[in-house]
Amino acid sequence: MAQNSGRHMTEQERNEHIAHLLGISIDEFKQLHHSGLKEVTDSELQVYKYYLKFSNDSPPDILDKIDIDAQNTVYFSAAEWEKEKQE
Repeated sequence: MAQNSGRHMTEQERNEHIAHLLGISIDEFKQLHHSGLKEVTDSELQVYKYYLKFSNDSPPDILDKIDIDAQNTVYFSAAEWEKEKQE
């Protein structure tokens, strides 16, 4: 399990972290319409990945920069999220 100092990220820190994982700027991220960060858990309720689903109303030029699937969704593994958060 990844070490976390017990401090929760602020909304701004979380948004900056997501933007970094997506490979876009925080300003670009703020222009996107999305579901918010959602968790996917296993049968023991352990988070193993996260996702964001983007609306078709989002600017297409920004969506083109993101590795989204056919449903306008992007996934991050829990390890990826924690690793990046620590840096």
